[in-house]
Amino acid sequence: MDGLTGLPEAVETLYPQTRVQLCMVHMVRNSLKYVSYKHRKEVAADLKLVYGAATEAEAQVYLDLFAEKWDRLYSSISKLWRTHWSRVIPLFAFPEDIRKVIYTTNAIESVNMTLRKVTRNHRIFPSDEAVYKVILWTEGDFEIDFNAANASTRTTTTRNTTGLLMEAMRLMDEASRENTAVETP
Repeated sequence: MDGLTGLPEAVETLYPQTRVQLCMVHMVRNSLKYVSYKHRKEVAADLKLVYGAATEAEAQVYLDLFAEKWDRLYSSISKLWRTHWSRVIPLFAFPEDIRKVIYTTNAIESVNMTLRKVTRNHRIFPSDEAVYKVILWTEGDFEIDFNAANASTRTTTTRNTTGLLMEAMRLMDEASRENTAVETP
């Protein structure tokens, strides 16, 4: 989640088993909003220690160290992170390789942008299959740049996600049909 007010609560209400995790890029941006330009790099580096920690306990230690160092100037930052801590820590349940991809919502935003680009010129789709076909026909356009996930190595990896997206759409369609069938008396 990227910090949209009420969205995490709505998701948790609809899907109680969901782990809601905030986007670390958005958390850092919000944290740096009121930081002096001369301190930005250092504050950002110290925050990276928090969300880049190996475990939740280590992250808590880094957050405490951050607070000791910066609360005199920017107390709102550690307060922000502590307030949202329950939505920061789900990140630590995953291995580091997965964390590099999910710590930000950039990949999801890239999928959404590509979907808008592909479907922009179509006013209406006669069926679900028509949407699937349009996406499949544009398979070459449907690539996502995971540069943010590989920032530590400074390499750009591009993965074609059409098959994965199509499978997700098919599963969502099946689930919605099952829910409709259950709800209908």
